[in-house]
Amino acid sequence: MKKQHLLCKLLTVLCVTVLFFTMMSCRSRENEGEETTIPDTIEMSEEPTETVPGTESEETTSAQTGEEESNSPSKVYQTGTGPDYSDYLNRPAIDKALKDTGAIAIALDANRIYQNGDFQALDSPLVTKENGTLTVDPALVAKATGKIVTGNNLFEIANSMQMAFAVYDNRLVLFYKGTQIPLDLFDDCYTYEALYLYLIDANEEEIANAFIQLPDLVTDGAHTASFYNAPDLNLGLQTSVYRNALGRVDGVEEGPALVAGEGRNENNHTLVRVYNRSQACIAQFLAFDSRVTGGVQVAAGTYSHEGTQNTVIATAPYLNEYKAARKVRIFDTWGTLRTEIAPDSRIAAPYVIATGHFLPDVADEVLLITSAATDQDGYLWMSFCSLRDGSVYKTCRLDCSFAKEDSILLSVRENDTKPDHIILYFTQKNCAYEGNAAEMQLENIGIQLPANASGVYPSANFGEKYIVTLKKAADTENQSFVTIYDYSENVWGNLVDVGFRENVFYSNLAEDNDSGYVDHMIFRHLRVEFGCGALGKVLQASANGQTVEEALNNTTLDDWRFGGLDGQRDAYRTEGNTLLEPCFTHRWNKIESLARLSSYKDEDGNPLYASIGRDNNTSTYLEIGSEFYIGTYADANIDLAKLRLLPLRDYVRGMSATFRGAEGIPERLVGISPVHEHEINVAGSIGDYNINMVKGFASYLLEQYGSVENINRLFGTPFANADEIDPPRDGAFGERGDWDKYSGKYFQQWSLYNRYIVNKRIMEAYRETMLAGFPPEAITAHQIPEGDAVSGFLGEADTRLSPIDVVMSAGTAFGATRYGMFINDKTNFIAVAHRSGHKSIELGEYCSLSISSRGALKQLEYLWKNGVRCINNLWFSEKQLAAEQAATQKLAQKNLPRPGYTGGTISTMGVRQGSSSYNIVQVGDADNEGLLKSVTSDGKWEGTVYLVPFHSHINVESLPMTAKTNTANHTGAVTGLQNGDQVEISFLASAKKGSNASVKIEVYHEGCKLENATVTYAIREETGSYRYVYLSQLAPENIEIVVTFHEENGNTDAITVEQMSATLQTESIGKKYFDGAKGALEKSAPHLGGVSFDLLTREMK
Repeated sequence: MKKQHLLCKLLTVLCVTVLFFTMMSCRSRENEGEETTIPDTIEMSEEPTETVPGTESEETTSAQTGEEESNSPSKVYQTGTGPDYSDYLNRPAIDKALKDTGAIAIALDANRIYQNGDFQALDSPLVTKENGTLTVDPALVAKATGKIVTGNNLFEIANSMQMAFAVYDNRLVLFYKGTQIPLDLFDDCYTYEALYLYLIDANEEEIANAFIQLPDLVTDGAHTASFYNAPDLNLGLQTSVYRNALGRVDGVEEGPALVAGEGRNENNHTLVRVYNRSQACIAQFLAFDSRVTGGVQVAAGTYSHEGTQNTVIATAPYLNEYKAARKVRIFDTWGTLRTEIAPDSRIAAPYVIATGHFLPDVADEVLLITSAATDQDGYLWMSFCSLRDGSVYKTCRLDCSFAKEDSILLSVRENDTKPDHIILYFTQKNCAYEGNAAEMQLENIGIQLPANASGVYPSANFGEKYIVTLKKAADTENQSFVTIYDYSENVWGNLVDVGFRENVFYSNLAEDNDSGYVDHMIFRHLRVEFGCGALGKVLQASANGQTVEEALNNTTLDDWRFGGLDGQRDAYRTEGNTLLEPCFTHRWNKIESLARLSSYKDEDGNPLYASIGRDNNTSTYLEIGSEFYIGTYADANIDLAKLRLLPLRDYVRGMSATFRGAEGIPERLVGISPVHEHEINVAGSIGDYNINMVKGFASYLLEQYGSVENINRLFGTPFANADEIDPPRDGAFGERGDWDKYSGKYFQQWSLYNRYIVNKRIMEAYRETMLAGFPPEAITAHQIPEGDAVSGFLGEADTRLSPIDVVMSAGTAFGATRYGMFINDKTNFIAVAHRSGHKSIELGEYCSLSISSRGALKQLEYLWKNGVRCINNLWFSEKQLAAEQAATQKLAQKNLPRPGYTGGTISTMGVRQGSSSYNIVQVGDADNEGLLKSVTSDGKWEGTVYLVPFHSHINVESLPMTAKTNTANHTGAVTGLQNGDQVEISFLASAKKGSNASVKIEVYHEGCKLENATVTYAIREETGSYRYVYLSQLAPENIEIVVTFHEENGNTDAITVEQMSATLQTESIGKKYFDGAKGALEKSAPHLGGVSFDLLTREMK
């Protein structure tokens, strides 16, 4: 069997190679019946620059007048620096809350005190514990603070200092002034925990591993802000903040930060996404007017100004249908407009752009602008411009008379000791030239290009000179090849398959077959929390005279480490293709340590660690004949947060080097799922009524609606204050009103909150995995798909809350669990996921349950065709197993490359990282999503980059935002927002000299002002660029954003506002919970056109 597969593979390669050689182009081509000689060189002549761009203000835009924009000189706008994510770490958060308030923090057995913004050493602890009660010595407090302190208990001590106090977790005391506590005991528990670590003078590693309260508003304080309605669900924010605390993994190099634009397709707009070094999206912005469609090119570059290095993103549309597209616009890495360039009129739009060190006398990178095609006389004009202000350094004309009206592509070869080279590829003549602007000449690269070439690029790998991307061929339409040329005299190059890994279908029932398209996979499910020592402390608590809670409070970071790493590494190295599933789950095995956690209650009798029902009673969970305790996923339980995340953190960071370190084996990793069927499912109830879930629900409602009064008004609830807020319990405590029923709007909020908590637990696991160095398209889930295995919440009381909406739109791969025959359901979860652009789907548990091999094969082939890449088969009878084995064998016998992201290649970019290098290849052509994959010289996955920047199509809708300075400007009601959607507002503003002007931006939800979302920025004489983004991770009913301009003396005429833009940007991802089965399928649409992309980490290029 293996020999047959190998023979088939060899025959496939032979056929492709024959096709490759027969389609090679010659040095001369026939053009309209005439033979045209391809010259050896192209001469560049320097020409006078047409205009010197200035910085004057732009006239009123088409958005205000309804007319198309006219050409204008280049302009530079004032912007901020962009946010600094280190501002949101624990120490800055502590100081921000406490430093200027006069607050004092002390802790149990701590040798430090916090006051006046500093941690000060103590001679002896101020807090001890007697019989479970905290005791504070007033004399020692007086000595440490210099205050008059008296009293026998905390109340008296606080009163003597004219302060209030709060106690966190019975081990930290915070004294504060006034009636408003500066740190909330529930919402800010992570900050309290970090404060405690600082007070006990914990080591740096303990502090670095502390959890962080994520901000909902990220701003530079001057020009740009992003408001997240649930920051815990945004991987870009999470990874950016936590990266500053944790650092990179030893032995694992970080990948480059990237920028990607929507590729060439008439249905695309000009959206750009910015990715951090974990390949999580940190910004999305619309580069041009929403009327401009067809996709957008991106080119990143750096320049130095006033001692600061600036990285910016140049953008240019692929199509030229509006005058608004006849500019090159430059943005900072947060999407704020910095510069607009109106290119030389001799350069016809649409443009092609590139950046590099092209000019020897200019230290900064330079922006090259040229036309997307030669003109009718065969000339190609180029401008070399400043990335800072658009000024033109040099204008050149190339005589390309051999290729009149031929479209061109540009790529850049970085050179360390001389100007960067331009590689110019003529798509119709199928020839390429390389040279630099200093020597004023480009030379034919002297190789034979395949007839199906799609681009010519430099290779970063040692000994390789060019990589030529290839269009898909008819007989290899599902495969992706490139041709690599070295520095030898071999002008034909070597054909390399860069998509073989994506063409393979993996199954635990398949035979080992490294050369075939169906291969064996090991599914390694691992409960990582079982491998940590903290559970041992739980068992020892009683013998040590401690409660369970006290025992866990006395743990160190070492107690939470995963204990079996060496064995896991060895297994990965030796056992073949592996799907890793290191996870924590709410299903707790019935072992003694978890039994003690499940039964433990706080001093008020509330189960602290277990999920409970609407009647406040605990229950168990049954699955396939096994019974489990049900742990809670509730917030503000530090012990469970550590149990969920610290062993996982230790595992993924420990396994990362084995995956892709110096001796790693990236190709062996089929995928990694750090979650396993996360859900809330308590028998007889909808939702988890753990005390922290109830508190969290109250906090969630207050964040969404602002006040108890607003909650009562909108939902008909009778609460007198926040402490009374309670979820609906469907009559468990008697008749409490309609709001208490499992129906209606209030119940929907309870359902949505539980879903949010489950999604939060998934996203924090994803965060840890990405920070460890596993790229997003290798990360998958193992979720029960709602609406397939279980029904939704509307109209009925389903006890299982198992959301998949966030994992569908998180920017990672998708995965699920599913049993049974569902192929005849045209709206099944695979159909929706595939139509949403997912083609690397994992099924962590699967069985068709058919006893017929024909039936099993029919569904297996459906999965194979519709984006499923790997399945872990389970079965419940020998007949089911036999059917699945037979189906898998038949699929293997066909030995066809799996369709998915593959099918041609369209661009590459080299990456240099110390002594190593690799190339990022865009796998798939313009009919696909655009998978960015780092590959080695033999086409295998290198492991660092694995990213699909746009899975689904993004809809862009203009909102009716005006630009009046004498009245409020409204977006109008924005409805239907879901995870991954956003509202973006951008504008230019200036004020007359001597005026004191500002702009305020506010957000309202259901008419309730969201105080945390408000920003106010000064407007100055120089025209400034402003940007505000509302990012949705939840499902708000009705959002409205209001922009108001102010002038100190009421003279709003002194303010000039230009280019006011407000757009709604929504993902085409159907979600059965919200859209229904049919609606979910109809809403879903994949991204097409691939992407344009560049490296933001410029030193790696």
